[in-house]
Amino acid sequence: MTAITIHPSRIRSFGASDDVRFFLVTNRLAADWFAIEPTHAYASAELLVSDSVDDFEELLLHAIPRRAHVLVISPGEIFHSPPPSTLGDRKLIAMPCYSTPTPPEAIRRFMEVIEETDPLLHERVANRILSDFARHPSLRFVDRNTAAVAAFDHHSGACRWYQQAGPIDWGEQQIGPAGKISAVPGDIMQHDPHARLPINGELALRGQPIVHCSSSALRADQQRLYQALTAIGRHALMARVEDGEIARLRVTDSGAARAAAALEALFAEDARYRVLWEIGLGINTRSILHPSNMSMNEVYGGANGVCHFGLGLMPDTTYALAFICPDTSITGFDGEILFGAQLSANQREVTLQ
Repeated sequence: MTAITIHPSRIRSFGASDDVRFFLVTNRLAADWFAIEPTHAYASAELLVSDSVDDFEELLLHAIPRRAHVLVISPGEIFHSPPPSTLGDRKLIAMPCYSTPTPPEAIRRFMEVIEETDPLLHERVANRILSDFARHPSLRFVDRNTAAVAAFDHHSGACRWYQQAGPIDWGEQQIGPAGKISAVPGDIMQHDPHARLPINGELALRGQPIVHCSSSALRADQQRLYQALTAIGRHALMARVEDGEIARLRVTDSGAARAAAALEALFAEDARYRVLWEIGLGINTRSILHPSNMSMNEVYGGANGVCHFGLGLMPDTTYALAFICPDTSITGFDGEILFGAQLSANQREVTLQ
């Protein structure tokens, strides 16, 4: 395998690198996958090996200075973000490489996306989107190919917005590639079984699924579930949402029946999968839609931004599902397109710039 070359000076999200040391942290099995390009932009650039959370915290305590830029790529290993007290003044980017299979070729391509990402552009885009949303008393999710419409009371106190986009400051950490805005009903890291997003209506699930799994799941079971859900790539599955929870599914095309059956089986096993846990907005227009079950697809922004809808939250649920829906737009109450696909020729098209 040709080594995956890491170019520290191209990772603009870290910001200025004068007198700063760069560290790539990976695990022992993948250490031979990488080569770090020599650079004068950093005081030094080196690779460190960590095979567990404890190992990584030991590196932070004893091997990585408090003002450093740290990139973590550890395929096949669970990586838990360190608490602020342990991270200190460092800047951290972590590539998610465990919840879905992540082969070397995917790491190589998404590393290119990280290098192509403009954090200042993402910051402007995110600020503009949230500002546009704030102007409207409520929002609508509208599918351009069906009659599906759902109302979103985004000003409700039950809704919190989170951002994985923009420059990283000292003491901050970010998922890489970056380029995502999320709305969740509460703390993004804690699954409150009673929390709900204020969404009512019908959503058209059509596009690419993502099936994340926890350490308790078998990869074979994860792949079977993913394969069943790929039917929505060609056939829309309609989801009736009542107070942020999927009340029922509707199949308008027999091609979506397999995906509907897979979701119904999950609902029967654990009713928490019915809860619409996340509204995700992918804004990374440099990203690609990888043709496999890939966690990093969540930042995919196409040309005008792309919505995805999330069910489940690990480790409370065995799986976390995301449905990337490029045909869904977000409009204001008056029909103005604020995010996503163009609906018709007489409506304003949003461009992420």
